[in-house]
Amino acid sequence: MDWKELFKPIILERGYDYYRNGNAEILSSTADEINAVVSGTDDYEVNIYFSDGEIEDMYCDCPYASDGNNCKHMAAVLYTLEDLKDHPVLSDTDVESLIDNTSPEQLKKFLINAMRYDSGLKERFIRFIDGENGNINIADYKSKLKSLTGQYSDNSGFINWQNVSPFINEAVKLLEECTDSLIEWKRYFEAFEIVSYYYDEILTTDLDDDGDISYFQSCCLEMLSTIAYDSDIKTKHRLFNAAFRKLDTEFDYFTELYFDFIKECFDVEEFLEKMLECSDKIISKNNISNYE
Repeated sequence: MDWKELFKPIILERGYDYYRNGNAEILSSTADEINAVVSGTDDYEVNIYFSDGEIEDMYCDCPYASDGNNCKHMAAVLYTLEDLKDHPVLSDTDVESLIDNTSPEQLKKFLINAMRYDSGLKERFIRFIDGENGNINIADYKSKLKSLTGQYSDNSGFINWQNVSPFINEAVKLLEECTDSLIEWKRYFEAFEIVSYYYDEILTTDLDDDGDISYFQSCCLEMLSTIAYDSDIKTKHRLFNAAFRKLDTEFDYFTELYFDFIKECFDVEEFLEKMLECSDKIISKNNISNYE
């Protein structure tokens, strides 16, 4: 029996989107059982059990599956498993060995042919070289996000559920590419500013969110944490003050990233007084009761 017959068509589509965007990670695999985690609104644990090569039972701790349904997280794991069987993943060592055993002339020929037919690869290569040389064009990365938004949205500017995951995934890749280069050249505050720009822009984009914003926030927080960790104390103060100013927005969901950033990255004595001030601001803005 084809495992796809166990799912409703719309669930298969959502599961495929999750698989395609790398949301599913297989933690362990045997002939009898698959253990995996899938990132969505939360991280969901998925277990799939086999008997004689056929699916015997499936489990996911998401709300949809708890009602007895086969969910998109299960489908994402099965797509991932299918892909691994068809295309075993090369390790970094395997890739390095492959390149070491290829002549410079062959590599050059391959890149020329690849970039001739793949404009996206050519653009990434140009940005990579620019980044390696310290010529990071931040305005270009801002323009890329606007182009990406236009590519995935409809005439009214809305990004539907079919497009939101690939949109977020490509935005994260662009942002990581830019911040990695900026961090390498110790341009930490500019790295903070581009993360902040992407975050603010995407949160004001009209899209059909199914946990994708939560995923995007976690990616942004991870980048900001790296920026803060690598920064010197003078830059840390600039980062703290910039994040603190971001808490003044009237939109509560905008402040979540910056509050988490302050909470997780500045928990040292030097910043404690400012952190208390930060907490007071959150409390007063949200009209939290004395008891809370």
